[in-house]
Amino acid sequence: MENCFDVISDKDGFIVDVGGEFERIFGFSREEAVGQPLDIIIQENLREKMLAWLL
Repeated sequence: MENCFDVISDKDGFIVDVGGEFERIFGFSREEAVGQPLDIIIQENLREKMLAWLL
């Protein structure tokens, strides 16, 4: 998973793991992202639609 930017979340929409390229693409380290809601990486104007689709 080191060469991908995958994001793994739990059923409630909280980040539980990220790929190695995540920091370069989204600007958050693994330590900063894990435990945070998915909406930290989704544009504000798209959040409602994306979260409804993902969860």
